[in-house]
Amino acid sequence: MADSVFLALPVSELNQKLNGALPMREARTRDFYLAAQAASHEAGVDQLAEQLGCAPSTLYNKLNPNDETAKLTAEDIIRITRLTGSSAMAEVMARIAGGVFYRLPDLSKIPDAELFDLILDEGSMTGDFHSHLRKFLDDRRLEAAEFARLEQDICAVISGWVEIKARLETMVAS
Repeated sequence: MADSVFLALPVSELNQKLNGALPMREARTRDFYLAAQAASHEAGVDQLAEQLGCAPSTLYNKLNPNDETAKLTAEDIIRITRLTGSSAMAEVMARIAGGVFYRLPDLSKIPDAELFDLILDEGSMTGDFHSHLRKFLDDRRLEAAEFARLEQDICAVISGWVEIKARLETMVAS
């Protein structure tokens, strides 16, 4: 299973219900280039260019949003993401799509018996989220620590279901 997944989770409705308690700054193309630059510079542009099979000057040009002659392609973005391990570009793309990016934990080593326990535990994870949400929104306000706890609950539920789906797919008879 992949280490991460691009999830465009709609937040506008939740944000509206929470009276704007979740500030979502509108991401722009410039933000995407800044993310690409940060990932590339952290990995080393010269080394990354070599791995991509291009000259360092070409990669520098592609990372420059003002350069009209060289642009990052979808293949470049995917390869840079894989080579650097950075989710920065995916995070910006998720914001542009009105969502969030979440890196999934590697649960591929969990034995099937534990996977079935995970399926059974999913209901309690969802229950924890609902319980916390009811408690935290009782006063119609959401504190930062409360949001952090809800985010943790949501991520646990999402990663659990994605892992369950992936593992069940491996059990499908061909």
